[in-house]
Amino acid sequence: MGGRWIDAHRRDPYRRKARREGYRARSAYKLQQIQERFGILRNGDTVLDIGCFPGGWTQVAIEHVGSEGSVIGVDLRVCPPLTGATMVVGDIMDPNLNEEIMALLENAKFNAVISDIAPGITGAYGYDVFLSMQLTAASADFALRHLTDGGSFVSKVFTGAGIEKLIGSLRKYFSIVQRFDPMASRNSSSETYIIARNLKPNIPRPKILETPTQDAVSSAKEDDDETKIKPATGFRVVRKQKKQVPDE
Repeated sequence: MGGRWIDAHRRDPYRRKARREGYRARSAYKLQQIQERFGILRNGDTVLDIGCFPGGWTQVAIEHVGSEGSVIGVDLRVCPPLTGATMVVGDIMDPNLNEEIMALLENAKFNAVISDIAPGITGAYGYDVFLSMQLTAASADFALRHLTDGGSFVSKVFTGAGIEKLIGSLRKYFSIVQRFDPMASRNSSSETYIIARNLKPNIPRPKILETPTQDAVSSAKEDDDETKIKPATGFRVVRKQKKQVPDE
């Protein structure tokens, strides 16, 4: 990471605020802002946090579901324990994880599935977008199998080729699907959040959502010149796109 990014990270007001208020990551404020806008989490809800490490989103979820709710966090990395949550180490794409989650739920359903998941960054923007889409689609697939009717799905995804196709797929199953950019996201970040609300009843759930193939995004791979990406409204061109860094 460049010295400029490190300096900006140290000065980041959300990072300082997180340390002051006891959150494990500045990303907690992204979920807080999503919650303020959309009211995804309610008292008594059962919530799954996919890609929970280091636990910032899980902390926010615990606060909003209260003592009558429950939160399960899952990540490939071991996440330190949090009072009010059950932490699971596992891969969302591993079929064995499905059985473990179902055992914890006692065959109940989630009211909300939330995810701040991100791929390992390669520095090739188009390929990083592709990897992000794959992770988001896998999280959505898991959510569709385990959400109760009327439930919600929230996930981070990098903007780029394939995002509208992914949103279109989700609109088959949720009454409202939209994009949202929290103020807590860094200006340099190309992330956005998909907010899918009110899972429709009596609709067959897919095994795998339609996602962009490698061929479909090959033309979007970074060439160190310019890369077109699609934000919430219109188009913008990011010139000399630099390597992505995790926006935690």
